[in-house]
Amino acid sequence: MGRYFFGLNLANNSKQDIANWREQYLPNDTKSVTSENFHITLLFLGNVDEETMSLCVKAVNHIYAEQFSISLNNIGFWAKPKVLFLGSDRVANNLVTLVEKLTNIALELAVNIQQRPYIPHLTLCRKAKHLPDVLVSPNFNIEFSSFCLYESISTDQGVKYKVIHSWPLR
Repeated sequence: MGRYFFGLNLANNSKQDIANWREQYLPNDTKSVTSENFHITLLFLGNVDEETMSLCVKAVNHIYAEQFSISLNNIGFWAKPKVLFLGSDRVANNLVTLVEKLTNIALELAVNIQQRPYIPHLTLCRKAKHLPDVLVSPNFNIEFSSFCLYESISTDQGVKYKVIHSWPLR
């Protein structure tokens, strides 16, 4: 049994650019997410047994999804989970279609997912207290040519996200 999610992995140079922007323009009074863990979640699956995960991977192997880009151009704050994040003011249709396909597979396999409107975001900080004033707005346009299955692994140094499988976007 492991904790899994589908997500978009950013290129290392994009991760570094975002980390540099965060360091330069955000207050340092929050628990920053390590840049190695930067990703955009497509669908959180939670705890899933190996057999169900294997069936899920087989089903996802048959997905056809087209490439897209995401403009991370605003900063947001969710009060209840105390999360500060980069968001987008527009969501590509190809991204929405991919999330819908992944959601349908999870539902068909009776994976207990939370169904809510999809909001693409990249978590910058946890345990944030408020939305800070930002002098320079974020402006990151990121192209994606693949998506991944991640396992969330708890370690003494905090959570690590391990890519288990990757699929191309066409």
